[in-house]
Amino acid sequence: MKPLFTRRRYICVVLIAGASLLFIIPTILFMKVEGWDLMDAIYYCFVTLSTIGFGDFIPGQLG
Repeated sequence: MKPLFTRRRYICVVLIAGASLLFIIPTILFMKVEGWDLMDAIYYCFVTLSTIGFGDFIPGQLG
């Protein structure tokens, strides 16, 4: 039973690290640098990573 627990812990750590690298850290950066609110930053990260790319939010564009 010990290896199963270790495997589950490893999977949880990898998922948390992946979410941090792909969503949490970029979301915080876009909120600070671009001045977007939380939902706009999360939306932009999701749309960009899923390659939908609507183009309604563009970093570095004023207004």
